[in-house]
Amino acid sequence: MSAQGWGRVVSVSPSAVREPIPHVTLSSARRPGLLAAFKTLAHHLAPDGITFNTLLTGLIDADHVRETGVSPEGVPAGRMGTIEEYGASPPSCAPSRLGTPRARASASTAA
Repeated sequence: MSAQGWGRVVSVSPSAVREPIPHVTLSSARRPGLLAAFKTLAHHLAPDGITFNTLLTGLIDADHVRETGVSPEGVPAGRMGTIEEYGASPPSCAPSRLGTPRARASASTAA
């Protein structure tokens, strides 16, 4: 990615990063570390036009979430998100190459 002057890395992580979900200890424990790694990589690779974004989802209506007994109480929408909504989200965090300063400079030089 550095050689081509741009890149996008997107991580999708549940809200358990901020508020651990009962009974999923290992999953809840590792997620803050992933966020810290992304932030470190973002600072290091931003000059090369590489971005790192993490999409923090709300509660998603999935079997493993329902099994924890978590309810959508307190969720602004009053419901859990759907798997379809979850799947549609990451592309919006990965804009095209033309959004980077290096890519814009290359495009203007080629014109």
